[in-house]
Amino acid sequence: MAITSLAPQVLVLPALFDPAVELVTASGAADLIDKYATGGRPIRSSDSVPEYTMLAVLVAAATLLGQGMTPGLKRTLQRIYEFDDEQRERLGLCAHTDKRRLSDARASRAEYDRYYRWLMARLKCVDSTHDLPARRITNGEFHKRVAARTPEQAAAASRAREWMLTVANAIISASVHDRWPAGYMGDLMIDETIFDAASIASGMGAKSDKQRAAAPAAGIYVRSGGVVVDTPGAQIRGIKKSAFGYGVTSGGRLGPPGARRTVAPVITAITFDRPSSGSVDAAAAVLDWQRRNGFTKPRTPRQRWPLLVVDMGYTNKRGFTAAALERGYHPMGRYPANWHLRSQARTSAVRGEPDLAGPILDHGTAYCPAAEALLRGRLIHRFSDLDTRIQVHAHDNRLRALFPYLMGTNSGVVKRRARRGRPTTDDYVWSQELVCPAVQGRIRCPLKPGSLDIEPTHAPTANPTWPAEHYRCCKNSSVVVTYTDSQLRRVQFGPVPGGFKFIFYLEDGRAANERSFQAIKSDHLTRLQHLKWAPRREPWNHLVIALAYAITNLTVQTWATPQTGNWPQKVVELTRILGRRPTLEPPRT
Repeated sequence: MAITSLAPQVLVLPALFDPAVELVTASGAADLIDKYATGGRPIRSSDSVPEYTMLAVLVAAATLLGQGMTPGLKRTLQRIYEFDDEQRERLGLCAHTDKRRLSDARASRAEYDRYYRWLMARLKCVDSTHDLPARRITNGEFHKRVAARTPEQAAAASRAREWMLTVANAIISASVHDRWPAGYMGDLMIDETIFDAASIASGMGAKSDKQRAAAPAAGIYVRSGGVVVDTPGAQIRGIKKSAFGYGVTSGGRLGPPGARRTVAPVITAITFDRPSSGSVDAAAAVLDWQRRNGFTKPRTPRQRWPLLVVDMGYTNKRGFTAAALERGYHPMGRYPANWHLRSQARTSAVRGEPDLAGPILDHGTAYCPAAEALLRGRLIHRFSDLDTRIQVHAHDNRLRALFPYLMGTNSGVVKRRARRGRPTTDDYVWSQELVCPAVQGRIRCPLKPGSLDIEPTHAPTANPTWPAEHYRCCKNSSVVVTYTDSQLRRVQFGPVPGGFKFIFYLEDGRAANERSFQAIKSDHLTRLQHLKWAPRREPWNHLVIALAYAITNLTVQTWATPQTGNWPQKVVELTRILGRRPTLEPPRT
């Protein structure tokens, strides 16, 4: 790096300096790094040369990001010398009035070298790849070095990663003023964004004999058709972009269903990983950090589960739904177009009785077997796909005929033992107690004679062609169904997929998600769009990302939020198109 001069160029105004100091001080990030680096021992100071502090470094980077400037190491050092004596005293720096010597290139170079060595040594404690070379090596050599780690080295890398996430999430947490604002019901969005660390050059790639970027924590990714492809050996057509970068998975707040914008969409937890189309482990870690950061509340027994809005990069991953349910969230998202969504629910065995089939699971929800003919064809659409009045009428008529056949719910989804006896780690299943819709009075069915007392004009009449003993849900009024792994990936426990509420709630959530991530990389805020200028080691890059998210949060919370939701407006719009109230999902409990 060519160092010409570190002489101060500007004055840092209190309007920029004070919020940065407040953010970093409230987070305790500087104290955490000092604690990890020194093992809790007191930090020695010397009067012979100017001393630096992590507080000063983080505040300098925060002020640069607040101006939309690149927080490189040289520019950060220069910003430290741009602080006046009063500001330096607040940051734990000695007053340094003789700054004229830094106009000399040789003195500036020596000062930068000393600062760089101090900073890298201080951040080594939160560098999970400090034992790996920060230069280009082949992927094969990289994986050999990782595999050759001793148990002590692997434990140190894991500990450094945990410490880095602790510091980053402390910064994020300190940037949010209100843990639980008025009207907030716990709904979240999770998504991943990628910050490029290096472009693909000749000789670089993903194969074992190809070189990887000099940043050891960065991973390669390929974007094809707007989707990140991370499956090894996948056939990729139409590559739009490829690079090495850092994958940052974050969770953000959403307002209640139908009023998504009434709560500021701040980011409340983040985690760092290799770029992916949607990492289950990263999403689970974000939900854990969400709780550790203090952004969750215990749910009362009769309170609805908060929704977790995601894209298809997560819904098609094995284990994602289970990870979300274990942490108290109902995932909500669309399905890939090529998925087969029809299956038969498996009912829990009853001693002394043969195994019987259960309700139909289709489009993420359980329906009475008598609704099979009504379920033919795709049910879930974007509202933009219903672009004519005729299509809206047709979809509403289909919902009007289908929704009475929804199975009722006697319980939420619960995790229970699969069998009696001594439990094992994988001896658990997800199950739910469902109720026949005829018992709830939503349809008339000859297999439930009591339901025939309902007037035909008040409920549709089912026409089963089988005896009651054919299905357990027909034989009994209620049935406990056990979801297979494949069914658990498809079932949704929030708004009924295909309904107007599902369409609008999901589209509002996804729109809020895109809005938040665009703000993070906006030219009008931090301008942090990539890290190709950054050091090769991960700690500084991760700290810069966390500070950028925090500063974006501070800005987002100053935006005006509407006091009411837009769902009533959507109902009015649908009523105008249909000439009647739209069909909404019936009560199921």
